[in-house]
Amino acid sequence: MEKPPIIDRLFNSLFEKHEVQVDILREDLLHPLISGNKYWKLKYYIEEARAKNLNTLISFGGAYSNHIHALAYTGEKFGFNTIGFIRGEELATKKLNPTLSDAEQFGMKLKFISRKDYKRRYDVNFLNNIENDHPDSLIIPEGGAGQTGEKGIEDMIHRVQNISQYHYIVVCAGTGTSAAGIAKAVNEYETKIIAVPALNLTDTLKEINDRLIKTKTDPLIIWQEYTFGGYGKFPDELQVFCKEFQNTYNILPDPVYTSKGLYGLIDKISQKYFKMGSRILFIHTGGLQGWRGYTKNLSD
Repeated sequence: MEKPPIIDRLFNSLFEKHEVQVDILREDLLHPLISGNKYWKLKYYIEEARAKNLNTLISFGGAYSNHIHALAYTGEKFGFNTIGFIRGEELATKKLNPTLSDAEQFGMKLKFISRKDYKRRYDVNFLNNIENDHPDSLIIPEGGAGQTGEKGIEDMIHRVQNISQYHYIVVCAGTGTSAAGIAKAVNEYETKIIAVPALNLTDTLKEINDRLIKTKTDPLIIWQEYTFGGYGKFPDELQVFCKEFQNTYNILPDPVYTSKGLYGLIDKISQKYFKMGSRILFIHTGGLQGWRGYTKNLSD
């Protein structure tokens, strides 16, 4: 599962004009089904479940969740039962979309809950009830969040040789777990971490930054202006960008995260955000299965 990292250099006239180096860590190539940061965030949750002799992994996600998809396959591969609490009880009466259909085929038991109950996914009493109903299980936070998930992300970054050469590492954010883990991994260097949220994460990222500061880790730089209207929003402008990026570099961004992060990075370079001579590493966090949630695709 764990492969040496693949890093591609991106070339275009804009980067040459502003004298910046842009590399991309191709975690989308890690595995066809547990790609990008998904495997790394699950890595130590799997180890914890094994150490405690637990047989079931439980987590939460939306109808097109990359995390749910990866968790279901992980369970099948490593011999765990899996249960996914899916946001939207009305989905129980509808035909499963490709993401959830895959999850079910991988052996995951899907439990559809109301949006009201889904908001309680961090509530202690709610989680205790789930544990009581499902003994011998490990509850994994949505998206593999938490310090256990961050520890896996540190491993992802420690694979990159000469990581200290980079002045900036840019990563997209859904829970902020990857950004926090990267910040910890490079804390001894001068590298700055930029998080590009796919939705409004003001409170979440503030909490992460407060925790990083307490551990004497530099806080994240946050580009909040590239959400394109919120989680899962994929307007025409972003679709055109993805198609052009793929045509130029033969690298497909995912529609939810990396598309927004790459758009933001190129926009910031055009604004002279980075000093000349800056070396930047962008993390492709995978999630390409998410394309199946959109009626339009790059072949249209």
